[in-house]
Amino acid sequence: MGTPGDLNDGGNREGEQIKNDLHCSVEGCKMLGERFAEKAIELMLFFY
Repeated sequence: MGTPGDLNDGGNREGEQIKNDLHCSVEGCKMLGERFAEKAIELMLFFY
């Protein structure tokens, strides 16, 4: 399974400086959100 995104420092397409910017594809954003949600539910059930 590939990674949904990575962190970047430097300049963006508009020439603005960025630091620790997460960038990924639309599919990568969906995958990341699903993983966060699954883990959040798992943690809530564990501590409930």
